[in-house]
Amino acid sequence: MIDEALEYVKSLLEKYNITSENWYYYHNWFHTKSVFDEATKLADKYNLSPEEKEILQLAAIFHDTGFIKSYDNNEPIGAEIAEEWLTSKWYDKDKIALIKKLILATQYTYKPQTLLEELMKMSDFSNVYNGEFFEKGDDLRKELEVLKNETFTDQEWLSRQKNLISYLLSITNKETENYKKLLILQDQIDKKLKAL
Repeated sequence: MIDEALEYVKSLLEKYNITSENWYYYHNWFHTKSVFDEATKLADKYNLSPEEKEILQLAAIFHDTGFIKSYDNNEPIGAEIAEEWLTSKWYDKDKIALIKKLILATQYTYKPQTLLEELMKMSDFSNVYNGEFFEKGDDLRKELEVLKNETFTDQEWLSRQKNLISYLLSITNKETENYKKLLILQDQIDKKLKAL
């Protein structure tokens, strides 16, 4: 099921030109695959059951498919795409409902309520924790400029990045390594802002 879903979503994103060559510098197959890989690692790290792991992986695979129809508020669309495809594969309806909830949990301001939602959120923001925050942030900035005609001064962009880190700090357990990484990023952003 997982390999088939990966293949389906990759071809779907390519069909609708959701690629870096078409100005999706951040939200593209490489991001989806990175989120899937991180979800797989976290499922193993947290000793999820095989069923929970598969649910998390499928949510990761489908989490950004809504971009084929809308840039904004794409999560509900992605949840529907997942439901449609999984239903066509006779996948369990209760599991589909949970997958949809995990996809919706990737909405920017949503605060995770369960471990699976927390792991989904961590997977979606894995670039924040793995040393690629500023590089991937630049990719997102370019994407927003081209696809949404949103331009940012360096100060505006760094302030936006700082807001993201503040949000992630508010939903991250203070005892974790990720929390420490977020504090370091917050300090780096503050230094960049002062240097402007």
